[in-house]
Amino acid sequence: MFAEGGGDRVRLAHANFHDLEAVLERLGVGKVAGVLADLGVSSLQLDTAERGFSFRFDGPLDMRMGLTEMTAADLVNQSSEGELATIFRDYGEELQARRIARAIVRARAAAPLTTTGELKSLIDRVKAGARAGRRGRPGMREGRVDPATRVFQALRIEVNRELAGLEELMAQAVRRLEVDGRLVVISYHSLEDRIVKNSLRDMARGEVDPVTGRPRSESQLIEVLTRKPVRPSEEEVAWNPRSRSARLRAARRI
Repeated sequence: MFAEGGGDRVRLAHANFHDLEAVLERLGVGKVAGVLADLGVSSLQLDTAERGFSFRFDGPLDMRMGLTEMTAADLVNQSSEGELATIFRDYGEELQARRIARAIVRARAAAPLTTTGELKSLIDRVKAGARAGRRGRPGMREGRVDPATRVFQALRIEVNRELAGLEELMAQAVRRLEVDGRLVVISYHSLEDRIVKNSLRDMARGEVDPVTGRPRSESQLIEVLTRKPVRPSEEEVAWNPRSRSARLRAARRI
């Protein structure tokens, strides 16, 4: 979405985040005063069973945001056990990635998995049969989230290639900012936040002189305005539970 400065018109562009500069060129826009990137999934998508994003509603295993051809069902039924395990581990930080991938391959040999309900039931069975008391990673302890959450997140990220263009978005946004312009990014899980944090850090530090080992001040592009990510207050989470995982980071173009 692009809002023209000095007016009240809003112009919408259906595109991937990493197409930011191409969209601005098409709209005839040069530098901008600010960029706000909300990396979350629309609640309308989550609450529509037919879109297949949520395990709370039984629907087709789709998960497409509109710009890809491959569905979550295609991934689940066509990927190898190793590929599925990698997706679940890398994009969902799933502790039982290999076990779940193996169970999916066994199940689809009898019949394809085509609905969110079928996949969730399979994940629930795998988790229920896992050894009790297994410890998770810091912040990822079992029992804090629904057993299917990480697998569904991983499939959504892979289907829509959500992380592939995030670093490019960060670079393009900073290039398009006018001096003193602001970049604000809201992420909703650690994978996104890690990319945002590292990108901001690198652009704030600038290039390192190979002789002195010190950053070159003339190559520093931004000033990071948020030493730590800004998290929602308890009051905000109370009236908007889906905000509980949000992390906001901001920077100023210099």
